[in-house]
Amino acid sequence: MNEPLRPDLLREHRLALGLPALPPPLRPARGLLLLGGGLGMVVVLASLAVHQLLSAREQALQQQVDTLASVEQRVQRAQARLAQLTQQRTTLEADTRRIVDQLVSVRSGSAFLAQLQRVTPADVQLKTVRVQPSEISISGVARSAGGTGAYERINALALNLEALPAVLSDGAVVQKATAEEDGLTSFNLKVAIDPAVRTSPEDLRALGADGLARRYALLRDRGLAL
Repeated sequence: MNEPLRPDLLREHRLALGLPALPPPLRPARGLLLLGGGLGMVVVLASLAVHQLLSAREQALQQQVDTLASVEQRVQRAQARLAQLTQQRTTLEADTRRIVDQLVSVRSGSAFLAQLQRVTPADVQLKTVRVQPSEISISGVARSAGGTGAYERINALALNLEALPAVLSDGAVVQKATAEEDGLTSFNLKVAIDPAVRTSPEDLRALGADGLARRYALLRDRGLAL
């Protein structure tokens, strides 16, 4: 049974606009549904593809972050190790410097006695000699002879000691001089030593201190500053 025709209220308006009198037939609902479903599927697939790309990018970035974190940890460990080695090197250099200073600060007895023998005037006899790192204490007696008094001989000894390279300027001081009943004059002498002055191996050999000269030469050959 045919449905009754409905009045076309827009027919005259279409004709006025120059359009066909009859409207175009409506598209089937099934076709529109399929078209909408297809478009929706495309949108879903595109969203899934974008999601996969973003997930892959996120994983790649996370791997880079993990790699950088591992590198940072290795750098921190390397820096800590370097700081430890630097501290050990500083300590070793300080210990080496202290040992070298101790070695070269020990004055050779034979060399020092040879120097004393050279600078001690005639008729002056040394009784005690005490050597310290920065000071030498000397006691002895002097005799007046040949027109030269005992005090002059003691002063001559002090001046001769001050002429030595290791003795500070005005470093030899007569602390006491006493005339004895037997014609001798006893005296005490303090000599200030400059610890920074080092005798060369050649000078030590000339003074008969071969052992200390070899020690100095060995340290110098090893590149250690004396």
